[in-house]
Amino acid sequence: MFVKMPHTRMMSALGRAAEGLLNFCRTALFLLCWASAHAPAKAQSVPIGQWSAYLPHNYCVGVTQSDESVFFATPWAVFAVDKADYAYTFLHKVSGLSDAGVRLIRFNRNNGTLLIAYENGNLDLWKDGAVRNVPDLLQSLVPGDKTINHVAFDGENALLATNLGVLLLDMARAEIRFTAFSPDPVLSVAVFGDHYYAASGQKIRRMERSQLLPNDWANWQPLGGIGLPANYDTRCIEPFDGRLFADFDDTVRFSSDGWNWQDFAVQDGFSGQTSAFYAPGTTVRSLDTDPNGERMVLVAGGLVAMIEPGGRYWNMFNPALISSPYRAVHAGNGQIWIADYFYGALQMDAYTSAQQRFVPNAPAWITAFDMEVAPNGDLWVASGGTDYIQPAFNGNGVYRLHNGAWINYNLQTDSVLLDSTVFDFLSVAADPITEEVFFATFGDGPIRFDGDGFQTFTGGGTPLRGPGVVGPARSFGVDFDREGNLWVGASLSPTAPVCVRKRDGTWRGFACPFNNVAKLAVDRNGYKWFTLNPSNLLVYDSGADLDNPNDDRYVTLSPANTELPTGEANCLAVDLNGDVWVGTQQGITIFQCGSNLFDGSCPGYRPVVTRDDFNRYLLESENVRCIQVDGANRKWIGTDNGLFLVSSDGEEQIEHFTVQNSPLFDNSIACLALNGRTGELFIGTEKGILSYRTTATTGGETHVANQAYAFPNPVRPDYTGPIAIRGLVRDAWIKITDISGTLVYETQALGGQMVWDGNDYNGRRANSGVYLVFSSSTDGQETFVTKLVLLK
Repeated sequence: MFVKMPHTRMMSALGRAAEGLLNFCRTALFLLCWASAHAPAKAQSVPIGQWSAYLPHNYCVGVTQSDESVFFATPWAVFAVDKADYAYTFLHKVSGLSDAGVRLIRFNRNNGTLLIAYENGNLDLWKDGAVRNVPDLLQSLVPGDKTINHVAFDGENALLATNLGVLLLDMARAEIRFTAFSPDPVLSVAVFGDHYYAASGQKIRRMERSQLLPNDWANWQPLGGIGLPANYDTRCIEPFDGRLFADFDDTVRFSSDGWNWQDFAVQDGFSGQTSAFYAPGTTVRSLDTDPNGERMVLVAGGLVAMIEPGGRYWNMFNPALISSPYRAVHAGNGQIWIADYFYGALQMDAYTSAQQRFVPNAPAWITAFDMEVAPNGDLWVASGGTDYIQPAFNGNGVYRLHNGAWINYNLQTDSVLLDSTVFDFLSVAADPITEEVFFATFGDGPIRFDGDGFQTFTGGGTPLRGPGVVGPARSFGVDFDREGNLWVGASLSPTAPVCVRKRDGTWRGFACPFNNVAKLAVDRNGYKWFTLNPSNLLVYDSGADLDNPNDDRYVTLSPANTELPTGEANCLAVDLNGDVWVGTQQGITIFQCGSNLFDGSCPGYRPVVTRDDFNRYLLESENVRCIQVDGANRKWIGTDNGLFLVSSDGEEQIEHFTVQNSPLFDNSIACLALNGRTGELFIGTEKGILSYRTTATTGGETHVANQAYAFPNPVRPDYTGPIAIRGLVRDAWIKITDISGTLVYETQALGGQMVWDGNDYNGRRANSGVYLVFSSSTDGQETFVTKLVLLK
């Protein structure tokens, strides 16, 4: 391999730096190692290539327990609460689970394993942090709905009730032992005495556990004993107190032999009144016996009841404390853990109704329509909700990631957002000068957050409420120009579909022939690019004087006059060179135009990439939904088929992340945002938000002394990941040498960050020692930027 050696001026700088630092470097290894053990490293962050998850936890649909922890399932992930100190542990795709979209969870104390069932029929077995995937049901070629409805344990085996029938899973071998296909969905299963039980449709069936052909549904005998109603719907069956319990519509009955049934007489623990258990008009959602058989907990409608042996029960029906319980378990001494869809994870004392709520910090919901990182590093997420035609009345508002913690702003938290006309937050733009953040909404036009609260602009005197404006003040896009003016797309306004809020706070409206403007981006020339709903593009030039309409001009772009492959333009992005990238339903079109755009001499072009020895247009078969430009001018592209990374010119596909090869929750990528200082790419999917630490950051305009640093530093012997040099001038050339001036590695930074694998130019791990990092900017200016210690 040819390695470019330092030229004379660089060698001179190396000599001076090495001579001046030689004595220091002899002791730097000891000093830096000591310091790293006693103080945090500069700008602590997750390593390059690592993913992070940001999922809501206040919508719980399942709960189960081990001796040490209580596990809660949300529709997207699992989190555990330690019974001793209430510490949280999070289980999701990023932490090692194989899928997203959790259906139910059950903990098997016989083998210390948490069974996680997903909506698609996939299964995970989690034990002590390790995950074994059981995809047999998911990958089965048997047609039909593979939903798993309930789980009962028989030693180390798990009996599964599914919409296809009953399965027995050998958890030790992680394989299915038998499948009994049923004509109706099986909603619940139980192991009682010598039989397996299954509630299917309007019948309860049972089969001897020693049956040689359990996979034959004909061997599952329908119950026909005394006490069965003529017609019934049974959802739950559960053994407790030496008897088998089942719900028949809204009544719970029991059987001591699994065949004949009688009413369950209960005694109210508070009033002492005895009666048959009957919950009129409710659906019994779950029956769950604690591990020691001391209590059974029943969930029906908004009711949670703890039942003791002999029939004494404690009713915990309180809408102020419990809203929509899905499942509950008894942890001992009357302590009930409840999974509530609206109130999250709850702990309640059955005897006193004392309650605690456990909701880990998280965004309020999974939806993300648009995202932006503000200059101060805060991530703002607009929760969205519309198709640009009809409102969705999404009241989830916006989420903000501030100093590592989420703050949610919605109709429950802010009086302005409580206004019924404020809904469907669609776009976000952070003021590049102030701390203000602006949002486009379907219901009430643009909204400003000034650090203390929200303000609307739909009063008189603004173009948003000018003559002829009827109904909601619909704004679909917001963006700032280089002078700090806020531009707004005011859809359906007959007089001013394009609006601007100038830096002095005054508004102006601009007339144009199109009032169906949607998404918005302002390029480096100050031209306003709009997607039009349902098709084509509008580019608007407001001229040099915002108050002079005579210098305004516009142009429409379509497949008829450009290289756009289709009229359905989904998204816009302006790259570091000023080029405008347009994402369509059939890939990408790039415009490098300037003022030529308005004279019709800039049709744009579609980049060509070579894949599998074939030339094709960039992502020509992909529906491109969002584009984000990183510090190296590369493009991160979200589609309905995962996340792509392409080179700055679009002619090389670098990465393609999907649910199959990455922790992505879903292949449908709705929006992207990048923290340029850290390189963290935030990804909004249809199943929640996550992030990926990229290799590129935003580079500075010039070298700044003491700005660059290495991470991690020191590099310990057990660390094999990438080593980053951050805080560099944009696209600098980097040379790494030992203290004698010998070149070890050379490369160009990706924006403001260089990544080194720790190997020398021969591919061997570099020796232990102190290394000097030198940077050469594109104008040829060199400087010594930092040092790092590598331990081999």
